[in-house]
Amino acid sequence: MGLCFVKAPNLPPAPPGGYGQSLALQKILKLAKGGEGDSSPPPSVQLNSVSTSNILDGTIYCELIRAGFVQLALNYQHCNKINVFPVPDGDTGNNMVISTRGAVVAMTKTPPSALSASAMLVAGQTAICSTGNSGTLLSYMFNKISDGFRETAGGDTFDSLTLDQVAVIFNAVGKDMSNAMTNAVPGTLVSVICDCLCAATGNTTDLKAMITAMQMEGNASLQRTPEQLVVNGKYILKDAGVVDSGAQGFMCK
Repeated sequence: MGLCFVKAPNLPPAPPGGYGQSLALQKILKLAKGGEGDSSPPPSVQLNSVSTSNILDGTIYCELIRAGFVQLALNYQHCNKINVFPVPDGDTGNNMVISTRGAVVAMTKTPPSALSASAMLVAGQTAICSTGNSGTLLSYMFNKISDGFRETAGGDTFDSLTLDQVAVIFNAVGKDMSNAMTNAVPGTLVSVICDCLCAATGNTTDLKAMITAMQMEGNASLQRTPEQLVVNGKYILKDAGVVDSGAQGFMCK
């Protein structure tokens, strides 16, 4: 994943089919199925039924994360295959799933309805399970979001926040992401998270409007990564014909 910016090697393009874990490792990890079993619990709320909501509570927050995890689990092998920087070790998708799966499992069939409890659950589990650069960055993001929720609510226990409040927090966390890495540069998961979260500002009419704006800007930012990531004068991603693998995992849909 493109997150090591000091003395990065000049890497050759990825081979046909990219880099990925072995079949033996796939069998051991069973990442796409989330472990034993073929399905996850049914959602506690259908997101399309709350698309016009102008608040974010714990149930909605958890279901948004769970929906994102499902897409990541379905596409993690692609993230592995396009993982060419800083080391083409084909583990970005694995790391992102491992880092977030604990939070999804902890939600159970009925996640906390209070936003304070849900945010703390996600922050705590991703901190415990964070693996690799991509997982560490996701943990940083979720913990900063949880901190922002708590500071805005003025306490440790609260049921919900308005989308206007959430957008302010997302904007602050997005701009703070560069502090998660030393010498962070554009064209990585750091910059895509920033662009995605900051897009919530001005799009708080309802939940659908906010998520749509964030998705559109995040995807646009993802497509810019090949032109942005330059190391020692080399366009590492562009030369390999890929986008940043961690950013791709973050924007899976």
